[in-house]
Amino acid sequence: MIRILYRSLKRTRNLLSLDLDFTAYPKIATDRTLSWISKLFSKLQLLQKISVNLNSCLVSLQGTFIKLFHSLNSSVKLTVLSLILISTFVTDEDAFTLSDSLKKMSHLEFLTLDFSMCQKIGNSGISKIFEDLARLTQLRKLRVSLNRCNSDVQASFPILFKNLKNLENIHDLNLDFTGNYLITDQSFSFLDITFFKMKKIQTLHLELFGCKLSNTALENLGASMNRLQTLENLCLSLGL
Repeated sequence: MIRILYRSLKRTRNLLSLDLDFTAYPKIATDRTLSWISKLFSKLQLLQKISVNLNSCLVSLQGTFIKLFHSLNSSVKLTVLSLILISTFVTDEDAFTLSDSLKKMSHLEFLTLDFSMCQKIGNSGISKIFEDLARLTQLRKLRVSLNRCNSDVQASFPILFKNLKNLENIHDLNLDFTGNYLITDQSFSFLDITFFKMKKIQTLHLELFGCKLSNTALENLGASMNRLQTLENLCLSLGL
């Protein structure tokens, strides 16, 4: 089926947006399928938006999927990228490859990375992605989900907050840390200076349900949010 799709689309070089959702048919998302998609990517020169949903697909990633972005035509200037990798086998190696691709996407304005319930990825992979996010200075909307992820990734949270301060054009920030019960007060140690630098935020969504934060951490969080002078919409989820 994907091969037929490829044959149909490979001459459609004027596509601006491509949305691929394998949720209903997870067994279709094989390495061979992704190879065909990679070939398709190389043909599309005007793409501005890519959305890929591999929620619960059992494909063994091992870099195959992430390397799709290396096949993008060099003339492509993506402004929107959405990767839904919920409950997949994405690894630190995949994260390194993804990070190398992301830092070259200097035109990105909207980015979604959903690693919810990914148990193979750890601190080193997530930290590398968070470090390279600082290069995407045109970002206006960022959504990152580590909902019930491998507990090892919690060590990367301070790196995320530290690097967010370089994204001064962010208008909409959505961070989902649901179920990361080992998150510590230190994870928010850079939040105050981060929010001070982010002078354009209008919407802030923080999912902290299941995180065991101390009263001091919550007080510091509230004080930090007072620095967001342009904030119009706030969604804060707390509880155990």
